[in-house]
Amino acid sequence: MVPCPQYPLYSATLTMTGGRLVSYRTFENDGWRTTQAELEDCLSRAKAEGIRVRSIVVINPGNPVGTVLDTDDIAMFISFAAANKLVILADEVYQSNVYAEGKQFVSFKRVLREQQAEDAERYAESQLVSFHSTSKGLLGECGQRGGYMELVGFNDGVVAVMQKVAATNLSPGTMGQCFVGLMVTPPRPEDPSNELFRSETGDTFLGLQKRAKLISEGLNSIPGISCNPIEGAM
Repeated sequence: MVPCPQYPLYSATLTMTGGRLVSYRTFENDGWRTTQAELEDCLSRAKAEGIRVRSIVVINPGNPVGTVLDTDDIAMFISFAAANKLVILADEVYQSNVYAEGKQFVSFKRVLREQQAEDAERYAESQLVSFHSTSKGLLGECGQRGGYMELVGFNDGVVAVMQKVAATNLSPGTMGQCFVGLMVTPPRPEDPSNELFRSETGDTFLGLQKRAKLISEGLNSIPGISCNPIEGAM
């Protein structure tokens, strides 16, 4: 299951691997969010067509829609996935790009752990794959091809197979791997580079935030065109 609109990587990958795309709708009049009823209806229609749904993709912050999901939104996806034994594929590559006042990025892993603490039996078999990348966010180093995924809730055998698959594929170069290391371990407050790092990333963020506002306001100023405020992502 993949959101509509979506980042075309998912439909392209499914086509290449012989999978079936099952699109669930997101609704512009509700800030490009979806509903439990839409997810249930989408899954039911897929089953009626003989499709065995194995996973659900969630892009947060949303690309291309610019929505930032709150905790309740994320909890709904996790509950739906748990009830239907679906693997959650959480695309969180724009987690640093949250522009709307009062909004903040909340990871799927954090909400999953909270739900497991409240009801361990219900979420005991929940499986989550979360993605992050140097190609997006404030780094924007697309040419470095660096990124990672975290597997949550998978047994050691599955993790070993995934490591083997990764080892037999083309890996990013040394620089790309260095960029990933820098992304996940930014300077500490006491480090000499911290002041410059905060200044440069802050300037980059403010520039992206300004452009997001400029684009949405510009589109809304054109007769016949409407656009939701961009909460995050691109």
